[in-house]
Amino acid sequence: MKLKVMTFNLRVRAKSDGENIFDLRRPYILDAIRNESPDVIGFQEANDDMIDFLQENLPEYYFLGHGREAGYRGEAPAIAYRWKKLALRNFAEEMLSLTPDTVGSLVEGINQSKCPRAYSVAELVLKESGKIFLVGNIHTDHIDQNVIFAECVMFMQAIGRRNLPFILTGDYNATPETLAVQMILASRDRLGTVDATSEITHSFHGYGKYTEGYKIDYVFTSLPTNPAESYAVPQPTPHFYSDHHALCAFVEV
Repeated sequence: MKLKVMTFNLRVRAKSDGENIFDLRRPYILDAIRNESPDVIGFQEANDDMIDFLQENLPEYYFLGHGREAGYRGEAPAIAYRWKKLALRNFAEEMLSLTPDTVGSLVEGINQSKCPRAYSVAELVLKESGKIFLVGNIHTDHIDQNVIFAECVMFMQAIGRRNLPFILTGDYNATPETLAVQMILASRDRLGTVDATSEITHSFHGYGKYTEGYKIDYVFTSLPTNPAESYAVPQPTPHFYSDHHALCAFVEV
């Protein structure tokens, strides 16, 4: 069965965004999701109230994930899936740190930002066939490419340990030529990893500040996929649903 996958950086609520603050973008976010109707979504920059809003208005999805700050608050690498088509077998969220079970933990002694970083992994079951696969979602740090590389290594190790076909969504804060992305793609021989969005050339646009922008959002997978089918979801005019394009790709499960 072909599944539609979306990766979507919602852009956290920030007063500095002015007319693009989350509260004013909410209807455009809902329109983007409803119009595209993906089966699985990996969200980044999803705060508690943002997830509550989405869950209330999108009852056809179940939402998974918790905040990365101490007390399980703040931004979450949330995953949503269509509950009529898919069932949950297992879920985990861990910090990208040396103490992954300690929510809010950082890696000391490296050039990491003050933002804790986390990834989430859901084992989903396709109800029609009983096939099991992983959905992983990540939002890496944004300061240093060496830190991003280390976080992606931790993420891929966690995925590899589970020994299941996978779909990986996320804002990797890394363009295609960086070591982090090249490392992920180098796991093709061992894990079968490919970039299902390889033909998309840009994703971050800064609310239209950059005409083309640059690509830092991806859908990686070990499942059969045709990258030519992937695309960036158009922004409404003259409004924006986010400072990133949501990306859509298709996989066979």
